[in-house]
Amino acid sequence: MEDVCTFALVVELGEHNVPRLKNKLVKHFQSKKRADGGECQIDYEERSGTATLRFRKEEDRARVLAKQSHVVDGLLTVTVHLPEEQLQLTTANKKQTSADRHAAEDEVQVETASREEQTEEPALCSTSAVLENIPQDTVEQLMELLVENICNKMSTQHEYSLEILSDICSAVVTFSSGKENNEFITSCQTNRMFLSKKLTVRRLEVTAQVKVEDVSNIHKDVLMLYFENKGWEVVQITPDEEEQSAIISFKRAKDVQGIIKMKHLIGMKPVKEECDKIHLQRGQLKPGDCVITGAGGQLHCKNVIHVGYALKTMRDIVEDCLNKAELHNLTSITFPAIGTGNLGFPKHLAASVIIEESLKFKKRLFSKVTSAPGAHEMSIGHVRVQVVSGDITKETTDVIVNASNESFDLKIGVSKAILDAAGPTVEDECKVLGAQPNTEMILTKPGNLKCQRILHLPGRKDPKQIQQAMEAALLLAELNQYTSVSFPALGTGQGNAQVDQVADAMLDAVVDVVSQKAQGGLKVVRIVIFQAAMMKDFYSRMEKKAAADKQSTGLLGRVKAWFGVLPSVAKTQKDSDFVLDDLQIEPVCFHICGSSQANVNQAIRWITEQVSKEYTQTTIQEKAILNLSVPNYKQISTIQSSLSVSVKVDDTSITIEGLSKNVLKATNEIQKVLSKVREDDDIKRTLETISWQYQLPGFQFQNFDRDTNFLLEQAHTNKQLRVDADIEGRVYKVDVPNGPATDDQGNCLEIRRYDILKAQDEVNLPKLWEPMPQGAAYHNVLLLPETPEYTEVLKLFQATCPRPVVKIERTQNALLWKSLQIKRAAMDVTNSHQNNEKRLFHGACHTAIALINQYGFNRSYAGKNAACYGNGTYFAVSANYSAQDTYSKPDTQGQKHVYLCRVLTGDYTTGTQGMVVPPIKSPGVQYDSVVNNMNSIQMYIIFHDTQACPEYLITFK
Repeated sequence: MEDVCTFALVVELGEHNVPRLKNKLVKHFQSKKRADGGECQIDYEERSGTATLRFRKEEDRARVLAKQSHVVDGLLTVTVHLPEEQLQLTTANKKQTSADRHAAEDEVQVETASREEQTEEPALCSTSAVLENIPQDTVEQLMELLVENICNKMSTQHEYSLEILSDICSAVVTFSSGKENNEFITSCQTNRMFLSKKLTVRRLEVTAQVKVEDVSNIHKDVLMLYFENKGWEVVQITPDEEEQSAIISFKRAKDVQGIIKMKHLIGMKPVKEECDKIHLQRGQLKPGDCVITGAGGQLHCKNVIHVGYALKTMRDIVEDCLNKAELHNLTSITFPAIGTGNLGFPKHLAASVIIEESLKFKKRLFSKVTSAPGAHEMSIGHVRVQVVSGDITKETTDVIVNASNESFDLKIGVSKAILDAAGPTVEDECKVLGAQPNTEMILTKPGNLKCQRILHLPGRKDPKQIQQAMEAALLLAELNQYTSVSFPALGTGQGNAQVDQVADAMLDAVVDVVSQKAQGGLKVVRIVIFQAAMMKDFYSRMEKKAAADKQSTGLLGRVKAWFGVLPSVAKTQKDSDFVLDDLQIEPVCFHICGSSQANVNQAIRWITEQVSKEYTQTTIQEKAILNLSVPNYKQISTIQSSLSVSVKVDDTSITIEGLSKNVLKATNEIQKVLSKVREDDDIKRTLETISWQYQLPGFQFQNFDRDTNFLLEQAHTNKQLRVDADIEGRVYKVDVPNGPATDDQGNCLEIRRYDILKAQDEVNLPKLWEPMPQGAAYHNVLLLPETPEYTEVLKLFQATCPRPVVKIERTQNALLWKSLQIKRAAMDVTNSHQNNEKRLFHGACHTAIALINQYGFNRSYAGKNAACYGNGTYFAVSANYSAQDTYSKPDTQGQKHVYLCRVLTGDYTTGTQGMVVPPIKSPGVQYDSVVNNMNSIQMYIIFHDTQACPEYLITFK
């Protein structure tokens, strides 16, 4: 590198006792992001007050020099300037005539060309090494020290740069030559730390490709001719329309080295030429007019807006510039102090006009609606809303929304089209996730669709519910860091909702989400209309929203501090910014000016100290976090939105970061959410152990609803003698615990408290059982053929399986029997009927007999051969089914085994493959089991081990 790094800069160091200063300087000035620099080397002696940078490209040096002051590694402030001899040379060059300059340039070009012709180009060799397999939790400082340690043990000290690629768990180390790189790779293989971390190292391949950006309007044939006219042979051009770039592959890798040294202007007109063309087309512009042109490839922006200086039209100029910037989807704009030069416009007044017009523009929540064939578009805050006519299954956004039903298996209309296009794997995933409790919406894989995820939510027909469902869907997309979502026109199909009301509801949903997260990651919301006739209704509602917003800024109160970069609204900005998971709150930028660098440094240190004092972090660790639902996450999103804190939710912990007072408030609010979650869990546990019941005249005892059940149990626990409870729509005063319940007219109802767990002590073993051996977990009793018990079991077995029976044994397991009776008692209460138990058959291999006798039908070894209707334990109605070799495998003597079991089937429904728990029967309540077919039941599947007990073991041939 030494022969090519010739463009020098002097670095003035404020202090020089910084560890590894030389490496930090190289890392900083080689970084485009940190210093706007490029490839360079550095000359520095320890304890010296200056260092010399040498850049490979003059334009890299120019950009670094333009910034003058740099902050290295967040601590050390340095300044840069040209060497003394170059300063003198620059001054002399300024006096040179134009003709002399051109002559000198021609001479240099001739000399360079001659040198290149006389010099044979060396073979390309990789100067970079890739370190891979770096653990994700490895800190950057560790990698810096490890690379430094490896380099210190090399034969000579070498300059290098290190780039950490944390997203792919890799790092790239670049040296001046291939020889140095080879020595580094060899040294890695003997480094103890390198080997203990199980890292790998390889050479970075020499590429024959370049990426060309900002080529959206340039045809690939133009690109090919441009590079081939320069003498570089092009093999292939691969455009990327989404990124407006192209990957160009060349025949020779060495060509790439020459290409990247040059700046290429392809298809770009100079700004002046473009202005002249506009002038010829439009003639003399009127005062207040402005035009937009390209940047000519020389400026660090996409477009330039040209304006006049007429004093009376300054407000129109600013507004017109803002409108044009928005129309071209630009995200930032810089104004000069318009009119303060030759026109003498007061500077403070110019600043006021620009600020006022910017504020007025930002207060417009809705942009003007723009239309194209089959599409309408408007901006709501930072989100672009696009209403398009087409097929939602062709969408390429991050998320496609499917309006389904409560069980997520709707196969009608748009939902059918989405599921059919996505394929059977998505349907299967819907069945599994839909069977889980407390699911209000689910995210599945895309299947055959071109999105990243499909979000399924129950369809709604009420506009208010449609708005709430769409808000929840958008917040879930934000939570998972998706940037674009496609919706169907919710509720307009099977819901038959009015199109104009649906349009209002969906647009209002976007407004509400924007109001909660004014600078969120969500960028595009597409509403895909299948019936083109609906487009007119959506367009009219969009126009109405935009018109209403332009007339009144009150609507923007729902979007707090949309433009909080100005001091007068800084507090509002703090109230609106928030992040989720890995997103970072947008930083505040300080521009500090002072009489000396020391004063500036002192101000920076003071600001840093103040921020450190006010900043804090706290962590909440609690099991209740595992049970957070979608509404709970929505509450937490609102909390961090309103308090401007960062909240990260893991499995059992919530981490809150931000200003101390805001973190304290957020912690208290989140604790309230968790308290409600814990209360819901307590209610569920109470329902499993205690049931409070009332009896209306002439009816059987009925269960209280879950909240009243919990209220009565709390009163009983707290020894509260009387509590008000709602029964059949009337308020009764209940005497706890034995009743009665009395209303205001003196009517009394019977009350009772049923302790499900207490039933465990009241369970009696069957009278036929023989005494259990001392210390035995179970006991098998051989039945005599002449006993009624033997005859009953034999008839049940041979009714469908007429095979010779060798023996029948009664399986006695007191623990399994009692567990079954307790579960049945609870099921009788929950289901309000006693038809919950059946006698069914289960085939077993002889190797599993002892385990089943002792532990029952544990799903870790039972039901391995069948999983068509769920991952549970299978029991057959017919003994012949269980007697198949698949389930009842013969032993060495040819004998087979089938159990006759008592099984709690309770309330059941049809099962599906992959199901791990029964589906939801009613809010908060699951079915007890599933079957193969409700119209022809051949088997029952249970998912809880205590729902079955082996009663008899039948051995047959």
